[in-house]
Amino acid sequence: MSFAVDWAAGGREAIARVRMTDPSMYMRVVASILPKDVLQQATPGGLDAEAWSTLRRLLDLIQAAGANGEPGELFEMIELDLRARLERLLADLARVWEEHGDAQATA
Repeated sequence: MSFAVDWAAGGREAIARVRMTDPSMYMRVVASILPKDVLQQATPGGLDAEAWSTLRRLLDLIQAAGANGEPGELFEMIELDLRARLERLLADLARVWEEHGDAQATA
């Protein structure tokens, strides 16, 4: 099967699916087929392709979750959630550390 026939059969849908499900792969494909000067112009803030892909994935996840609002508000929600999760993780680690230390002290 020729590439043209394969493309006509589902190329656009395949690219859209990869863009949504694996943005880093999508960016690697884009980076491999675009001239380097075009790619450099296409990444805001001078980000490299991997950093842009990561940021794009984050934005896609926010949209897929149905989050609406001002970007600053959404990023504040994400930050607060991450901080709360890390606090719980650190508290759990401290508790395990204390239990382990108490178990060794009594042994």
